[in-house]
Amino acid sequence: MEDVFSGFSPYLGSVESNGEDASSEYKSVVEMEASDFIGKLKSKYPDLEVNEKDIVSDIKILTVSEGNRVKELKIGNKTIKGTDFRWLFPLRSTNFKIDKDENGKIRITVTGNGHGVGMSQWGANYLAKNGASYEEILKYYYKGVELSEIK
Repeated sequence: MEDVFSGFSPYLGSVESNGEDASSEYKSVVEMEASDFIGKLKSKYPDLEVNEKDIVSDIKILTVSEGNRVKELKIGNKTIKGTDFRWLFPLRSTNFKIDKDENGKIRITVTGNGHGVGMSQWGANYLAKNGASYEEILKYYYKGVELSEIK
């Protein structure tokens, strides 16, 4: 959670969320020419040094979160936060893999939506359809909270 929202309340965290794959956008793919990929990276990181003939060989995922989201990756001489990479390309989440397709284009395959913190709409819907009450759903996604009525 601190990878996305540092300094926020302890009830914000990541939990396993079934039902995500019901979304039509659960899997998405971003493809581009290697030159466009490198150009976009260099627009944000002008001193980036990479193997332009085989950029994929210069990409290493360094750390991932418990939810399999990229926390840090190294591209050439730069270490980049997964969240920064996500916004640069714009990706649906930081759960991604990078490779080349059969035509030599860069392919970023993304799984899931959002930042992976707090309540998932798809997961909440899944729980509700399987009989969970609103209170059970809220307490599942927000650990340690108490619900009370405001008068």
